[in-house]
Amino acid sequence: MFEIDPFLYYTVILTVAATVSAFLAQVVRLPAILTHIVAGVVIGPYVLGLVADQSVIKHLGEFGIILLLFFIGMEISLRDIAEHWRIIIMSTLFHAVLVIGTVALFGSVLDWPVGRSVLLGMVVSLSSTAVLLRYLEEHDMLGTKLGREVSGILIMQDLMVIPMLLTITILGSNRDPGALVAQTVLSLVALGVVVGLTQLAIHTTRRLHIVERISHIVHDAEAGLLMGITLCFGFAFVTSALDLSPGLGAFIAGLVYANLNMPDKIRKRILPFKIFFLALFFMSIGLLVNIPFLLDALPIVLFLVFLVLGLNTLIRMVYFRMLGESWQYSLHASSLLAHVGEFGFFIASAGYAAGMITTYAYELTVIMIAVSILLSPLWIRAFARFAP
Repeated sequence: MFEIDPFLYYTVILTVAATVSAFLAQVVRLPAILTHIVAGVVIGPYVLGLVADQSVIKHLGEFGIILLLFFIGMEISLRDIAEHWRIIIMSTLFHAVLVIGTVALFGSVLDWPVGRSVLLGMVVSLSSTAVLLRYLEEHDMLGTKLGREVSGILIMQDLMVIPMLLTITILGSNRDPGALVAQTVLSLVALGVVVGLTQLAIHTTRRLHIVERISHIVHDAEAGLLMGITLCFGFAFVTSALDLSPGLGAFIAGLVYANLNMPDKIRKRILPFKIFFLALFFMSIGLLVNIPFLLDALPIVLFLVFLVLGLNTLIRMVYFRMLGESWQYSLHASSLLAHVGEFGFFIASAGYAAGMITTYAYELTVIMIAVSILLSPLWIRAFARFAP
């Protein structure tokens, strides 16, 4: 018998699963993200067992997060956030503070450590950018007032992941808090210097018209695509070396790359990478779902999911009403943002690695996130009747 290269084996399994999942999404008319999670469950260690190596699952999720943050950094418009700061920034902060406070209050009753309460509050406060942007796109809502405001809140939530990761680093460390804060500040300063030098190089190339001179080469030699991927993993490596999250570096790389003003043709070449690695990332969430654990804890999971959906809807609805929006608009917009998103999985993983939550709490959180995403279309549809 000949031996099969494990890398080739996992590549074939994952790509076949992603392809079948994409076709299934078209047949059942659901977002592909949902079918990718289900595909991950099916090929995972608790159903077919085609992908059972935990190290592969772990690295797949980390790899997907790095690329996901890079693509999000590319799409963020800081100017739009500044122009609509009241609804975007204040809504996100208002929601995060109230959710974390509510979970902390609940945790104090159960005698949880402060770090665990803060971590779980962070997880609950984040919605899914990938799910909602696809939903708004499919329903031609991106250009509407609701679409612009929801998109802005999603982008601000993505930005909130960065300080959340830094908070986890501080709370989850056993080292002296003062020394850790000082190291974090120094690391951020060093990262700022790297970003500043990169921006200076970009400004210099623009002033000397170097980008225009090499644009023809970029189109023909795929240099623009490779430049983006190099920036992504290069900045991820820098932040990792500075003892910060590699996802932070990938996100900054996306912002830098967006400022290069590369031709649209180059940006379109990156889109297939985004589709593929998003599929891998959401399958990695499905791979982590422990089916025996889910069956045993199903009543608890469903209770927590609907509690979270209700809490997020209520808090956001109150803020929209405070801004003078109608009840119908407030309820519809809040229901769109109610579910827990993919970055909740990332925050939970970081907290688990830092020892802030137990294995039981981590598995319960991962399953809750997956079920929340799977139920999000039903929750949105239930409140769509209130749309003005």
